[in-house]
Amino acid sequence: MLLLLWCSPGWADTVVSLRHAHWPGVDVKGLQARLGRDDAGQPGLVMRIAQLSIDRLGWRGVGVQMNGRLTSEPGGRWRFVGGVACRGAPGGAWGHAQLVLVVDTLANSLFANLLQDQSRLSAALPLDQPSHWQISMDQLPAAWLHPGVAEGRESLFGKGVLSGELALDLNDDGLHESGIFHGRDISLNLPGIGFSGSGLDGTAQLNAQLDAAGHLQHARLQAVVQRGHWNLQGWQAQLSDASAIHLGLDADAVDRS
Repeated sequence: MLLLLWCSPGWADTVVSLRHAHWPGVDVKGLQARLGRDDAGQPGLVMRIAQLSIDRLGWRGVGVQMNGRLTSEPGGRWRFVGGVACRGAPGGAWGHAQLVLVVDTLANSLFANLLQDQSRLSAALPLDQPSHWQISMDQLPAAWLHPGVAEGRESLFGKGVLSGELALDLNDDGLHESGIFHGRDISLNLPGIGFSGSGLDGTAQLNAQLDAAGHLQHARLQAVVQRGHWNLQGWQAQLSDASAIHLGLDADAVDRS
């Protein structure tokens, strides 16, 4: 799709359709994209995805629509500015977002910046190594991130906001993700270990490996919680600014064969 930005001769209408595509943890159905000129004669892009599923976000069959203008800039860059509307995402995520997408052909890079109200999500990757993503988030509502919902498990997050940095690497064995996150006023529920919390402030570092089917193989989580109320299997505590607890979690996939 990105190649159309500089390969479509004369900006004649170009339509791309994709019935189904799958990557580890990501499933796309019914993609249609049209590259051409809008009513004002300006280069534009319209894209619709009938069903987008992302396991790690708890997205299942989310509808996506994107519509905006393309401009050519000096130095071999193309810039897309437009709107993105997602339908059916947890917490109403990205229901009325603004997207800026920059493709730099000389630097061989892609940068995307997604904004909605006070929330921001940015991503960057080299075009010659599209398996490596660097992602930055700022004040993302925690309710937008529901890992496990797509598999029928209970939601992980309630209210609160998250900020942080995440690196994603896609390889033949699946997907590796690592990053550090900062949470404010987080509601958290981990029924598997009997942990729940509310009004939590803290920092967490995550390393995880998913297989080619998107299933979690191994995860390591190190966290420092500095404020809030928590309950661990009936043991309760109220943390203040002067107190903190350190949590560590290592998990491996269970062999069900």
